[in-house]
Amino acid sequence: MLLLHGPSHSTRGDSKYLSQMLSLKLKPTYEDSAVRRYYTNTKYFIQDNWQRIWVMALWICVMLGLFAYKFIHYRRRKDVYHVMGYCACMAKGAAETLKLNMAIILLPVCRNTITWMRNKTKLGIMVPFDDNLNFHKVIAMAIAIGVGIHAIFHLSCDFPRLLRASPQKYKLHLDSGETGLSFLNHSTV
Repeated sequence: MLLLHGPSHSTRGDSKYLSQMLSLKLKPTYEDSAVRRYYTNTKYFIQDNWQRIWVMALWICVMLGLFAYKFIHYRRRKDVYHVMGYCACMAKGAAETLKLNMAIILLPVCRNTITWMRNKTKLGIMVPFDDNLNFHKVIAMAIAIGVGIHAIFHLSCDFPRLLRASPQKYKLHLDSGETGLSFLNHSTV
């Protein structure tokens, strides 16, 4: 019965009242300058989310690098670029980012691996392992966007250009004078 009643006197003394008085006196500080307010909010955002920011920045930079690599690679292939132009470059660049994202989409949801990396390695300091499901969703969204870009450039740009191109265009790049559909097989390798 005694355990159900709270203590009749304060065990903390006057500190309870001091704490209440201080909390009543606290007022939020408002910055008059919009630039200063933006700077302060941005600073706090970065301090709270620095792990997510650097992981996302690294992932985006790797995707941009892969896209640029494949884009330039197909831009320099005169046989493909002469017939299909930038369409092939864009489709292949999107395909390269798809390869990366399809390779890493399951990594954030491997629970045993995430738990081991969080507890047994020093990576837990730098990598936000507790935000793994959100990163999994972001990768899924990037896959959807990559598939969209890849399909749009192939279906609306590459294939029509191949089907409309003259046989003389192919003869410049292929010895056997193949048709558009057989050139399509060669160019997508």
